[in-house]
Amino acid sequence: GLLMMAGLKPRERHISLSILADIAILHFLLLTSSGITNGIANLVIVTVAAGNILNPTRFGTFYAALAAICSLGISGWAVLAINETADDIVRAGTLGILYFATAVVLQSISKRMIRSEALAHSRAKSIAELEQINRQIIQRMRTGILVLDQFGQVRLMNAAAEELLFGAPTLKTPHLSHTTPLPSPLKQGLQEWRENPDKRIEPFQATPTSPLLQATFAQLDQDQGDQTLLFIEDLSKITQQAQQMKLASLGRLTASIAHEIRNPLGAISHAAQLLDESPNLAAGDQKMLSIIHRHSKRVNGIIENVLDLSRRKAADAQRVNIPEWLEEFRSEF
Repeated sequence: GLLMMAGLKPRERHISLSILADIAILHFLLLTSSGITNGIANLVIVTVAAGNILNPTRFGTFYAALAAICSLGISGWAVLAINETADDIVRAGTLGILYFATAVVLQSISKRMIRSEALAHSRAKSIAELEQINRQIIQRMRTGILVLDQFGQVRLMNAAAEELLFGAPTLKTPHLSHTTPLPSPLKQGLQEWRENPDKRIEPFQATPTSPLLQATFAQLDQDQGDQTLLFIEDLSKITQQAQQMKLASLGRLTASIAHEIRNPLGAISHAAQLLDESPNLAAGDQKMLSIIHRHSKRVNGIIENVLDLSRRKAADAQRVNIPEWLEEFRSEF
């Protein structure tokens, strides 16, 4: 009891010694008083119950058995030594049955409580781990995320939102607290959205030097209170991604056009080769065929360059002798 009052968890041996001492003292009091008929016997039931709650193992049954033996011993001694009636032995047997019944019932309840406590602890640990994972995911997201209360105060803000709205933290400007006020354009956009949730908020700049930002608002569940979820996107990155998608589409279109041009060009070049094999061509025709061959090669080179640009080849690192390469470049041009 003193250990529990001090906030310490008693060990199993401390519990056993305490319960055994209580059983011994209570039965000594029964022995020195009027016997089993005394109301002290009810305290033995309480002691056995406490022992089975604190130690719901085989020791709990041992407490009940020890108390039953002590009660029967006191009743037998009273019958033999002071000529008491046999009713005391019946009462002692009844108390023994109560001891064992108390032990069985409270052991079952105590074990169920221990399982429930272990399950609750396990679920609390899982919830804490999931919350930690969610926080890490939110902090690592490139999209700025804020949670605002009904007064517009920041309840949650990830690193991306802090960087987009207030700039990257430095030694002079460390991480901001949740009491930091929002930029004026964002406050105005929040007010407009609360007045008309269907209205699209215009892009804004948090500071004169910050990029153009787009804010999107969403109302959280009513169980969470009157809170607002806010997403902040950097429009320059979105525009860059859109341009990359357009360039990729343009590359595929260009490659398709180049393939369509190459097919008739191959037919023209092949026909020119067949004409060149004819022995009865005039000098003027030979000149025209040479023009066809030259320009066919030129157009084919253009097509190859276009296809090379549209293909994404893996990097091929090569050693280059700079003097030789410069000499070759000078001789070509």
